Amino acid sequence: MRVTKQVITALTVAGFCAVLCSCFDLTDAEDRTLSNLQIGAGVTPTFSWNGDDATGLSVRRQDSARFETLVWSIGNTSGMPSPVTYGVVPQGADETARLVSVLTTGITYEVRVGAAGFFAEGATVTKTFTP
Repeated sequence: MRVTKQVITALTVAGFCAVLCSCFDLTDAEDRTLSNLQIGAGVTPTFSWNGDDATGLSVRRQDSARFETLVWSIGNTSGMPSPVTYGVVPQGADETARLVSVLTTGITYEVRVGAAGFFAEGATVTKTFTP
């Protein structure tokens, strides 16, 4: 059997991939799970959830049929414990967007809370609300 250049290349790539994959725990120990997102009343509601700390939280205003306008966003790669109050940046977190200081009564918003390991089922929870 004659080994061609393509076969050698394919075997080299396959071997490299096997070595590379063995260096990582593909189950991702950083996967986190969030559930039961709750939203308090008022124009500066408190957002709470069950499970692990969140690494990001965003609030978008509904424009027409979609949630298009980002009004507030915070993040912390180390995680933020529940609860978080709208407009209050938890210690260690970074505010990445703030369009309004308080929400508007009668307008529909969407809050999204995400955690590390976003490939894991349950790593993001989303809910709509109207203050």
